[in-house]
Amino acid sequence: MTTKTSRNCFNTHKKITPEEAGDIDTAASRQSSPEELKVYINGLPAGDRTTTIQHSFIPRAGIPSVQSKKALDSLKLSVKQFLKERTFRAFPKDTVAFDPKVEFTSMSSVHSGNIIYSFNSEADWRLKVDLQWRNDPKVRRPLIVVLRNYNEALWSSEEYSSSLDSNCNLAYVELRGIGETGWDPSLQWHLRRAAAWTGRTIASMQVYDLMRCLVFLRGLPNVNPDQIGIAAQREMGAVALYATLMDGQCSRVFLKDPPATQDAASPVDGKDPPIEMLNCLRVTDVNQLPALILPTQTIFFGKVAVDYKWSQEMIKRFSN
Repeated sequence: MTTKTSRNCFNTHKKITPEEAGDIDTAASRQSSPEELKVYINGLPAGDRTTTIQHSFIPRAGIPSVQSKKALDSLKLSVKQFLKERTFRAFPKDTVAFDPKVEFTSMSSVHSGNIIYSFNSEADWRLKVDLQWRNDPKVRRPLIVVLRNYNEALWSSEEYSSSLDSNCNLAYVELRGIGETGWDPSLQWHLRRAAAWTGRTIASMQVYDLMRCLVFLRGLPNVNPDQIGIAAQREMGAVALYATLMDGQCSRVFLKDPPATQDAASPVDGKDPPIEMLNCLRVTDVNQLPALILPTQTIFFGKVAVDYKWSQEMIKRFSN
């Protein structure tokens, strides 16, 4: 309840003691009506920015103006530096030993089989990677790291990867929050909110896991460390692109139905794909990364949003 008072009383800077103010008067005759309490008597003022003012606090990056390969390389370095300092600053400062273990191995023929390794991504966090040999395991071959999606359909990744370069062996990996380390969908919104307080997001933790996985795989025998690519579908395309940019050593990225942008609102239940990363939109967006990861080759499959037009133009102009 609000006691009637002059509308000008808040502009007088008058000092009133508690005794002078007295107790709140709850009498009906002393209450102000909704009409008297209105701030905007004749409706909202023209050009009101109340619901969008937050966008002016920290402007997001637009489409870059790049006229040369040198300018693109310079942009790439500046974006990587910003991401390292602001988006991925919570990455562990010191890496832990991989402590690899062979969890399972099989050979279905002389030239096909698999080995499942587990390794430490960071302290107290182990992941598994399943190497599938499609060629003679005694010969060093190119490798494609296939990222599994959260709650994906059975054989979804296998169906997608079966169409990729048959000269390559495959490595299926479940990053943090996926597969054996996954969580119930109802927990996702809470995890997304809580992780931000630690300077991380689900997606940024997955980027770190993937970068560690790449380093681990390069140290294995029969893997050509200079010919490792990444294949990803839907939301994992964002993880693949950021990891490729920060790692700087991948040869190719295969993207199927990649997300159009990271600048999108989530539903109230928070069950949409968690691709947000702190501060990243100040300098880039997922749709600009295919250009920034050059000379790494990007191969698109499925539906590619119009948001990728700038990257596709840059790739066409500056690919070697």
